[in-house]
Amino acid sequence: MQDLEIVEASKGSGVIIKSYEKAAQFVRQFHDVQSIHEIQNELLTSIQKQHHELINLQDKAKQLISRTEHYRSVNPFIPYQLEMTADSPCIHQTVQALNFWQNTSSTIVGIRRGNELLLSPGPYVSFEEGDIIYFVGNDESFARVQSFLYPN
Repeated sequence: MQDLEIVEASKGSGVIIKSYEKAAQFVRQFHDVQSIHEIQNELLTSIQKQHHELINLQDKAKQLISRTEHYRSVNPFIPYQLEMTADSPCIHQTVQALNFWQNTSSTIVGIRRGNELLLSPGPYVSFEEGDIIYFVGNDESFARVQSFLYPN
């Protein structure tokens, strides 16, 4: 502290404060250094918490994937669904006229029309606005059916 011209030490006389201003500045600098150390510790603690949360999130995602795959293996015929709106050029056309299966590689298993559910509709059923189409197929089926029914 003597080198910083804060105090003057004399043998036998003790220590005399030379500059209160420099002493206060030294205390502020020490406090700032301590604050930086505290901030570093808080950051490291926060990073560790986030790391643990990411590991937990990863574990939960793996569980969800595993259970989904198990459910799919138990019941591989979970249908996709798509609602028919006025935007579709396929309204009022039959499944047969549209060559639905040939164009989508998907099989229609049902159509909900209002409160009625038509199971395994034949080739002569037409799509109407508000119908919910239920169909099965592979993983790309939903995208193929959607782009077929709504080409724009």
